[in-house]
Amino acid sequence: MGILDWCRLPMFSVKDSDGMKTIDLQATFKPTPKLLWLLCKIACLGVTAYSTYKTFESADNDLFRIAYLTRWGFVVSTLYLISSIITLFAAFPLEVKEPPGVNTIIAPTSARITWGLFVIAINVEIFITCMYWVLVFDGEPLFFSNIYDHGGLMLVVAFDGYFIHRIPIRFKQIGLVYMVEVSYLLWTVIHALAGIGNPDFTEDLEGMDDDALYSSLNWKERTGASGVLAVLIIAVAVPIIFLITWIISVIAPRRYLNSNVKDEERQGGDDDNDIRAVAY
Repeated sequence: MGILDWCRLPMFSVKDSDGMKTIDLQATFKPTPKLLWLLCKIACLGVTAYSTYKTFESADNDLFRIAYLTRWGFVVSTLYLISSIITLFAAFPLEVKEPPGVNTIIAPTSARITWGLFVIAINVEIFITCMYWVLVFDGEPLFFSNIYDHGGLMLVVAFDGYFIHRIPIRFKQIGLVYMVEVSYLLWTVIHALAGIGNPDFTEDLEGMDDDALYSSLNWKERTGASGVLAVLIIAVAVPIIFLITWIISVIAPRRYLNSNVKDEERQGGDDDNDIRAVAY
């Protein structure tokens, strides 16, 4: 299967491009042993909740925390973890759709939600981790919440999506990542132009010469430099990070339907494990 074949796959195609392999939605989104993975997910959510509590506990401006990209990543990642728990108990009657000119099978809505959230979460978390340690971290004392929010949560999402579920990433899903990344860049511009202010701003902090969310994206004082950085993020950083996550997905083993087993006989006919794949 060539690179172009992978790139042509629809955003939520269950079939790989050679048409010979079909992703096993049951095994992917409802992996066994279900109880073990459920406990792992609950533990991850618990650690995430604790980290968030410690972050807000040490902040003077709780509500304003959501203005930062780290909190956006937290929201998406938490939604993904919750969605992945829900899909453990979801029924998967496969919705068969045939887009014009495409011979494929599209995943049902419940699977697409979890699938899309994973793609967004893993890319945003990698971006947050890289940007924090490269552009933001200035040698300040590290606490658990700093490390978890800027690296730990990324590992949790990666473990859940790549290892527990083995969720494939389709190349066209880069649009989902751009939707979030561009939205946040637009938010930083709106924040600067609207004069919302930054309650965390302190003139004594080095590099903070106005109330920008990030000194590296200072639209008021360094418009040109901020514009260049925004273009680099959109044209370079996002594609590179997505390419990394996509390559990992292509290399990682996937769970396919066994074509030698009849649909109605699969999993011994157990309703909880039964899923039917229709080939065109």
